[in-house]
Amino acid sequence: MLIVDAQVHIWGADTPDRPWPPGRAHQAQKPYPVTKDLVLDGMKEAGVDRVVLVPPSWEGDEGDVTRSMTLTMWPHDATLAM
Repeated sequence: MLIVDAQVHIWGADTPDRPWPPGRAHQAQKPYPVTKDLVLDGMKEAGVDRVVLVPPSWEGDEGDVTRSMTLTMWPHDATLAM
C-alpha cells in the first residue's frame, strides 16, 4: 500500500535576504528551517512513500523553497499544492 502524507510544510530561514512577513515568525511549527533532508528522513522513519508539499503561510506568498524542493523530489517523493 502506498502511504501519502497530504500536507507537509518545508521552509527556509527568515533572513534579511529572504524575510518573512512581519509578525509571522511565531507561526512557524519549528524554530529552524525544515529542509528536504529532514522531510526525507521523517518520511523514512514514518514509512511514508510520498508527500504533498504545501507552502507554509508564515513565509508569506513566496513559496520559493517549496517549489524548489518539489522539483528536486518530484516525481518520486513529492508533489506541490499551492
